[in-house]
Parts: sequence; structure tokens; C-alpha cells
Amino acid sequence: MCTAVVIDTNMFGTFLDHEKLLLRWIDLGHGILKYTNDDSFGYGREVQKSSRMRDLMGEYRRANRAELVPFDAIKQAETTLTEERIRSDDKHILALAKACHALVLCSNDKDLQKDFLDTQLLPKVGKRSRAVYPDKGPRRLQRDFLDRRRCRKR
Repeated sequence: MCTAVVIDTNMFGTFLDHEKLLLRWIDLGHGILKYTNDDSFGYGREVQKSSRMRDLMGEYRRANRAELVPFDAIKQAETTLTEERIRSDDKHILALAKACHALVLCSNDKDLQKDFLDTQLLPKVGKRSRAVYPDKGPRRLQRDFLDRRRCRKR
């Protein structure tokens, strides 16, 4: 099973310039970006506004390194999220993550990170726990993080 990765829109501005290690890891087939481009959904509007991210998602989709998550699946997942437990204002990101079984989140939003790691909001995927990509800190930390989350061969 490939490791599904969701990128928060707050990372769009710097992601392509600063997250080369994560992009290389995805290029090597160890993970897959999950996204939506539905305009009625906040995340989809942000993807459409960022030409660099839109181009990356399109390029990765053609190379089978990104997958478009159907809006119906996201809406279904959103109905199962408990409003009272959510600390962030990113229910749409949580719904996307839940719908596609994302194991890795790329975000600078501390409240969203806490929500993503809350197993009562987003349960484990099988035996695998969710984790937040360490976008700051030594490259060794990022490399170790990614090495532990490579795709599992069947």
C-alpha cells in the first residue's frame, strides 16, 4: 500500500521550493499525493488558484504519483467528523485525509496537525498511524521520517 500524502493549502506557497526531499520520495514511488480540485470545496479552489500546485498535481497525476479524490467520498467522510473535537478550521482537509486514508500530512497549522493525529477524529489506517511531515529541522530527520513510511511491497 502506497503512503497517501495530503498537503495543506498553507504550504502551497513554499512547498515546491522547500520540500524537494518529499517530492523526490514521491517521484521514487514511495508515496502518492491525494487531492481534489472540486471548486465547491475550499481545498479544490486553492489548488485551482495556485498555478504551480495545479501544474504539479496534473503532472503527478499523469505519472500516477497523484490521485484525484472524488468529491462524493470527501463529502461522505465530512459527515462522519465530530465537530466538537475539531480544533482547526480545516474540516475540509480532515475530510480529504479521511476519504483517501492519508497517512502523512504536510502543514504548518498546529491545530490541524493535532486534529490529524487525533485517532478519535481520524482512526488508524489498518495498523498504520498517521504522522505530520517535519518540514522544519535537519534533513536527516525528514529522511528518517520518509524512510519509515515507504510503500509496502505486497
